[in-house]
Amino acid sequence: FFPQQAANFAPILAVLALAGIVFTAFSAYGQNDFKRLVAYSSVSHMGFVLMGIAVAAAAVGNPEWKQFGIIATNGAVLQMFAHGLSAAAMFALVGVVYERAHTRDLNQLGGLWKVMPIYGGILVFSAMANLGLPGLAGFPAEFQVVSGAWPVFTFITALGMIGLLMTG
Repeated sequence: FFPQQAANFAPILAVLALAGIVFTAFSAYGQNDFKRLVAYSSVSHMGFVLMGIAVAAAAVGNPEWKQFGIIATNGAVLQMFAHGLSAAAMFALVGVVYERAHTRDLNQLGGLWKVMPIYGGILVFSAMANLGLPGLAGFPAEFQVVSGAWPVFTFITALGMIGLLMTG
């Protein structure tokens, strides 16, 4: 690809990122299976990585957007790192629950905190890290992607916030 061709495909990447963010967020919202819930929310958060790449591609041919491309790319890289840690922790914790309870159905896992309070605390911390709670690594990553994407793809980014709220 030549730089201008990358910039031509940037809106398509942004729309695909939006679809990944929103559709998988709604899919996560409707899950009763713990592992599928974590998987769909992971895919939704990875949509922000694709959004950062789309902003970087759009910035290639436009010097006015160079700073936004840098911000969004830095956010995408940080999101990959932060989400790699939090998603791995969540999948490991789901595996522990399945090993003990022999089910991943969230409707049958009530009262887990009473049986394993330390585990419950670790699970809540990992879930909040995966969610992007301020003070944890997912928040500045997604904030940078959104800050870089807002001036370039305002409407698409605004719609992506719906997916972010649904994932939470």
